Amino acid sequence: MSTINRFLGFVKSQEKFQENQAKKNTARPSRQQFHEGLANTFRELEEFLKQVKEKPMDQVSPAKSNMVISGAEYKKLPPEVVAELSITDSDRLDFLLQDIIEQNSGAASLDRIIVDLYKQTEEVHTRSSVNARLYRMMQKGKIDRDKASKGVYLSAGKNGGSS
Repeated sequence: MSTINRFLGFVKSQEKFQENQAKKNTARPSRQQFHEGLANTFRELEEFLKQVKEKPMDQVSPAKSNMVISGAEYKKLPPEVVAELSITDSDRLDFLLQDIIEQNSGAASLDRIIVDLYKQTEEVHTRSSVNARLYRMMQKGKIDRDKASKGVYLSAGKNGGSS
């Protein structure tokens, strides 16, 4: 927590500095508003850092998993709802990859994913394209990777060395 305390000190000093700058620039309203805006931003950042200090990060901001639709969710939706979603072919492939990982007990190697993907689509997907897609899915919080095993991907939220 010493890092957060250090950042809190910095943020507080910047907040005060910006407030002082705003007071000095009363004759120049645009500069005054600029500094007041920065002071407000630092105030918000201070509040956020205090929350982080008191609570785990996943309780402070929304989890990535709340922002994405899973393949399992997608499959359960009626056609009328699916028609209202902005789901692309790329999204459908993501859902398929998520399903493949789930079907393999929540963890699958890149080789297993490529083989299962071929079995389900009867299309050849290159290793590099599948790997790049899995990487993008990790960045979006749709899946995780196993840090202990190279090339092993996990269902989102699975513990055990995930990123």
